[in-house]
Amino acid sequence: MQFVAIGKFSDSSTQNVTAIVQWAASDPSLANINLHGAQGLALGVTPATCTVTAVSGGVSGSATLTITNAVLDSIAVTPANPSIPLGTLQQFTATGTFSDATTQDISNTVTWSSSNTNVASITVSGLATARNLGATTIVATSGPVSGSVSATVDASDISSLAVAPASPTIAQITSQQFSAVGTFNDGSTHDLTNQVTWTSSDTAVAAIGKTNGIAKGLTAGTATISAAVGALSASADLTVTNATVTSIAVTPTARTIPAGTRLAYTATGSFSDSTNQVITRDVTWASDNVAVATVGGSALATTIAPGNANISATLDSVTGSTSLSVNSVTLTAISVAPATAALAPASTLFYGPRGHTATAARAPSRRLCSGVLRQRTWPRSRVGGRRQENRLEPPPSPRNKARSAALPVWWSNRRR
Repeated sequence: MQFVAIGKFSDSSTQNVTAIVQWAASDPSLANINLHGAQGLALGVTPATCTVTAVSGGVSGSATLTITNAVLDSIAVTPANPSIPLGTLQQFTATGTFSDATTQDISNTVTWSSSNTNVASITVSGLATARNLGATTIVATSGPVSGSVSATVDASDISSLAVAPASPTIAQITSQQFSAVGTFNDGSTHDLTNQVTWTSSDTAVAAIGKTNGIAKGLTAGTATISAAVGALSASADLTVTNATVTSIAVTPTARTIPAGTRLAYTATGSFSDSTNQVITRDVTWASDNVAVATVGGSALATTIAPGNANISATLDSVTGSTSLSVNSVTLTAISVAPATAALAPASTLFYGPRGHTATAARAPSRRLCSGVLRQRTWPRSRVGGRRQENRLEPPPSPRNKARSAALPVWWSNRRR
């Protein structure tokens, strides 16, 4: 069960504080909390009732968790017998039927396996990658109970491949993110950026990550950037100029946020040939007051304590910066949702903040009670390599980081 903590602050604002509070179960023998390192994710162990508490400083909130004595009878794996295009991803779901006739999504607690990992590999959360043509069996196991489906990998569904942008121009020592989109026979499109193999025709002009599509300009010239999957390929021409950076603008500017929150920055460079380019990925980020705020290579600033700091971005000896103020707003209350809930041992449920509907693509789906939220299920159609955006909190667990490029920046979006 994913518990969520909502903090109320002294300025009457509210904020999701799930990731920064301390979580605890009143009896660890009954329920494990922070399962797989995911803050607030609880796993029922023994039939009983316990209290789950979230604490920050001297402020706390709690909820009641009841673990039933239902036992797992069977596991159904979906989708049934899918045909997965070569180089794409397929999310599988395990649904458990229990002795009390209830069903729960147990995708996050089963052990996933593939009978032929050369054809398709599968992660601990049930996300399969179609690697080579052929057939395999996808199995979900929990103790002595298991469920399985057959899966086939083929390339027949992909009708064409396109690379974007078509003909970009960048300055040397900067980078360009390319994307690959496959069009399928049914007319649908899927992002295959992380499934294709990327190459550069001239690595002296531009190098490119084999699996991520990020090209780095090295010297002035033109290189052809190609993406290939199966027998299909597509390409785009990348022009690298010898323009030099003349100034850098960092946004957002002059922001004020509470301590313990985060804010994402963007760096835009102006160049000697009068062009502008987003260079967030290429600059070196720094804070002049790390006691107030720190900033990493992902351009995500974390506030530490009240005060002022300048967040700067530097490229080729040129620096741009903006001020960041951290105020003394304090946490006054924490509410934990759901307030009461029940689940079977070794199963998990998902709840979100009251009045919100969860649309995340990777956190485990859960059975709901009290009508707080609708049930979430994994996407049953094929999905591309990139995660869905605009997810509601909480953030994904560390074990899913391979599919997550960055933390969601809900920290700075406080609801008043």
